[in-house]
Amino acid sequence: MAGRSAFYRNRKPTLRWVLAIAAASLIVASATSAASSAYVRESRTVLVDGHRELWRLEWREKPIPACGADDVYSAITVPCQDFAYGEAGVLWLIRQRNGHDIDRMDLTPLYHESSLSGYDGVFVLRHWPMRIRDMNRTDRGDPTLLADVVRRKPYVVMSLADYDHDGRATEFVVEVDDFPSAERYVAIGITKNEPHLHALSSAAHPGEPLFLSKGTWDALKATGKASNVIDWPCVFDLWGGSYADGASGTQVEANHGTIRAWDRNYACNGKGQLGKGETGEELVRSSAQSFLFSDAAFFTPHVNRKQRHFEYIQPFPPAYSFRKN
Repeated sequence: MAGRSAFYRNRKPTLRWVLAIAAASLIVASATSAASSAYVRESRTVLVDGHRELWRLEWREKPIPACGADDVYSAITVPCQDFAYGEAGVLWLIRQRNGHDIDRMDLTPLYHESSLSGYDGVFVLRHWPMRIRDMNRTDRGDPTLLADVVRRKPYVVMSLADYDHDGRATEFVVEVDDFPSAERYVAIGITKNEPHLHALSSAAHPGEPLFLSKGTWDALKATGKASNVIDWPCVFDLWGGSYADGASGTQVEANHGTIRAWDRNYACNGKGQLGKGETGEELVRSSAQSFLFSDAAFFTPHVNRKQRHFEYIQPFPPAYSFRKN
């Protein structure tokens, strides 16, 4: 706890951003009767074996801003972009049945290897959506931006689904890393094999959280049959004028509560097309998460307004160009 207290003491968010979040907390507090409701990030009703439960994501202390709208140009950079506009703190998932807490899980340890620096000992969670025009408003010095951000509809975190295909939708995924353009998500919930809150694991590594990209989790949700997901495609080297030699992905499948995941590597031909893939060992985390640009610090944000997404392009020398949709 000492490390976490030091974290809160050392953070220095701007006064306007703190006041904006405080105002949003008061709105949440007035909408619920529980004394601790000011720190409830999200709650929803879940049906478990015929019983209605209330699940809630709850901050143990009032959260602080993370990748906030007080610095939009920092918020759009890797690895901040997927957490903007967010909050940071010690985060718990709590199950309640018949008015009593029956299960709880500290989600904070899942965040300990994140590439987002400066947030040791806490969990960072996106709260309000970012809009492209926020940068124009920042350039104009719009004093109403922060107040407008906290009035936006929050992101829904607990989108429950049946990721392990055990017959009930009692799991959701949450992001714990994004660097660079390599997302890492973990699935949290309860399963028939483990009726208490936990992070889902693979059959080869029971008890260890399974970290995959969002696309891989989505493929697993859609079907339990074996699916191959390309986490990192054949990248074109603008400097060298050719495609990379290889690409990487993940093969996943799930059946009756058992998840299996393998690393998968591909060869790339001269036209950037995938060749034959080779399946590697069963994994704990997607291989795409180990790919780091040695010169990533030199990437700068650019807004593609026509397609409404952010691109990250190194201006000089142009070693790589990649897009995050």
